[in-house]
Amino acid sequence: MAATLFHLLLFFLSCTTTIMAGSKIRHGGVFSFDLIHRDSPLISPLYRPSSKTVSQAEQLAQRSVSRLYHLASSPPSATGFRSPVAADPGDYLMRLVIGTPGREFWAAVSTGSTLVWTRCLPCTSCFPEPAAPIFNPRLSSTYHAVDCNSSLCSRHYEVACDPDRRCHYSYANTKGTISSETFTFTIPGSPRNVVIPAIIFGCDHEGGLENSSVDGVVGLGRGSLSLVSQLGSHVGNKFSYCLVPRDKKNSTGRIEFGEAISGAGNLRRTPMKTETYDPEGYYVTLIDLSVGNKRLNLNRQDGSGDRSGSVSMVIDSGTPLTALSADAYYNLTSAINEIVKLPPGERNYGFDLCYAVNDARDLRGFPEVTLHFEGGADWILPPSTAFYPAAVDVVCLAMLPSFYGISVLGNIAQQNMHVEFDLRNNMLYFAPRDCANN
Repeated sequence: MAATLFHLLLFFLSCTTTIMAGSKIRHGGVFSFDLIHRDSPLISPLYRPSSKTVSQAEQLAQRSVSRLYHLASSPPSATGFRSPVAADPGDYLMRLVIGTPGREFWAAVSTGSTLVWTRCLPCTSCFPEPAAPIFNPRLSSTYHAVDCNSSLCSRHYEVACDPDRRCHYSYANTKGTISSETFTFTIPGSPRNVVIPAIIFGCDHEGGLENSSVDGVVGLGRGSLSLVSQLGSHVGNKFSYCLVPRDKKNSTGRIEFGEAISGAGNLRRTPMKTETYDPEGYYVTLIDLSVGNKRLNLNRQDGSGDRSGSVSMVIDSGTPLTALSADAYYNLTSAINEIVKLPPGERNYGFDLCYAVNDARDLRGFPEVTLHFEGGADWILPPSTAFYPAAVDVVCLAMLPSFYGISVLGNIAQQNMHVEFDLRNNMLYFAPRDCANN
């Protein structure tokens, strides 16, 4: 597998854009794909025209709590898998094609997941008429199930072999067969594509995404079977993305792979680290917070950080709202309330701090929030990403208190930001961008 993938990548990374279907090649071998927000009417299979702002806000908050619980309560086991705590896979989608001949699918992109997987036939728990097609491995000439005696299987999974000696797995809300297949990555509206053979993925046979129009997940975590880990040194162990805000309804974001990713200057950087309780996540060190020009000078004594006030925060593209320890969160909301002199808004949307406004699109008077990371890297949240329009007349802080012992930088805070992961040097780079026009 490694040799085949290596020669293929050398081939397409050295070629022009004319053979890079679904991608854009720049000098140094970068290829990129569109990211679609789940609520975008442009092309998202999850878009519901009848869904109201209030309903979307409630669902967003519920997804955040579910995802936070998943991340906090299910650290990877010794076999490399998280325990079976179900959670929504994410808010940003990419389109890909699986198999030969290929069949198109939509998958959620998640830095908090470590496995690439999709629903497969036969499926014991899928709806009789699913909203999205289910991959049939019997119709693909390039599909192979991983043998349960292979080193790949025994190295990563608690094996349950069937009579055909296939390697079975159980990961969060998906169960099935570890398999190998050709993946084709596409950009909506483009006839071109990037074809990568022998990608290891999970063929889910128990309806892990029941009720969803998304067909699977593209895991981008540190685990050895995530997509970025499988591409590895062939793309310089680097990837980046730029997430469009939900209200940019007719725009797409971008995800890039490659050693020559360009952040176009003004990049800030902070070291990434791993945690023993979650070696597959992307963690950075949060030193302090500011509201407007006021530094909070947090002094953590609650056991979730060290005496200097620093705390680990995981970067997760799948969690909408940012989560802070209760101590940090309530210091933050106290400082915000000193600035925002508005009556409280209804809190039945799943958010904690909300204000009643005349027009939720008007954020004048709401402050910036700055996250101060190790190395002097300041992540500045303008009001548009620090706050969220929960209703036409309600604006809420796009953060929640975490009582699960984990802090998370959610995807709303990452919108309109170039976010670059350098796995080789364990550095996170970031800079503000207009992702709709990136």
